[in-house]
Amino acid sequence: MLTIYTGEDCIFCEKAIQFCKDQNIKYADMPITEYVKAIIKFEHSIEAKTVPQIFNGEEYIGGYTDLVAWVEKS
Repeated sequence: MLTIYTGEDCIFCEKAIQFCKDQNIKYADMPITEYVKAIIKFEHSIEAKTVPQIFNGEEYIGGYTDLVAWVEKS
């Protein structure tokens, strides 16, 4: 199951969620917070400056376009 960290009024967050729905991919939509950003930085050495931030379990996928590429190569 994917975790999609989202922000308010984020078009690419909405696109990522719709893409998951269209592809029948299970996901959890979670608002990104400063705490979540700190965890991402600590665990993955990635400074989350944009949303969405998408993970497959512990695997970091990236943003919306990274998600599309990840699904296409699977």
